[in-house]
Amino acid sequence: MQHTVQILVPYDFTEVAAMAARQACMLKSALPVEVTLLHVIASERVPTRLDELIFHARELSKELGPLVKAKEQVGLVLPTLEKEASTGTYTLMVAGTHGPHGLRQFLFGADILSLVKHCSCPTIVLQHQSEPRSRISRILLPIGAHEQYIRLVEQVGGLAKAFSAEVVIYAVRRPMESLSPDAARNTEKAQKFLRTIGVDFQTVEEELKVVSFGFARQTLEYAHDNGFDLVAIMPHSSHQYGFMADAEKERMLTNEYGLAILCAGIQEA
Repeated sequence: MQHTVQILVPYDFTEVAAMAARQACMLKSALPVEVTLLHVIASERVPTRLDELIFHARELSKELGPLVKAKEQVGLVLPTLEKEASTGTYTLMVAGTHGPHGLRQFLFGADILSLVKHCSCPTIVLQHQSEPRSRISRILLPIGAHEQYIRLVEQVGGLAKAFSAEVVIYAVRRPMESLSPDAARNTEKAQKFLRTIGVDFQTVEEELKVVSFGFARQTLEYAHDNGFDLVAIMPHSSHQYGFMADAEKERMLTNEYGLAILCAGIQEA
């Protein structure tokens, strides 16, 4: 019997927050889910919107099926979301962003990156042009050199297993260069883990062919051109690779294709 997947959705009554809430609920097609909508108000002097939040939660539950709960807290938006997401209560967070223009509550670019970096649970980040999906059929897993990369692999594997999705382990190499020892080692670990849990996968390696500082642009184009539903990344930078530095990660999170991005959750020491 599967354990219930507790999903946290930052909710500020914008269209993109409502879309993220719908996406969280639609994961019920393969997972037993319960969803919590969390609204943060800056101070107790700000009028509460809890009644409105409860109404939205009930309407979502009525339309899409899962239990949807409403929660309102007082505090600064990002620290409050980070703290709540890292309580150990939640298996997953689903958050929306308007990209460089930001949400009403400032979930944009650097802020959404900061949020996912500090959450111990994985996060699916959606953009305003994303389409909520009830099925996840293909997941792109770019190779990285991060020492905790296996956490991302495990989280991808869990989703792929639940949805019977195919995983493509994807690497971009600069001309005349090979993968770093850590990246090559992580590739082997990913292949072994996915094989062990019975997830279909393939490995694709390409030379860099897009003129760009890093690999984000080529990775996004590959994902878009090949019909991927989800792209997985480490939100934390490795010590070796600059191609997934913060600017590149922000590009992934706010991509123009509306590709959903799964960010690994890592328990900080």
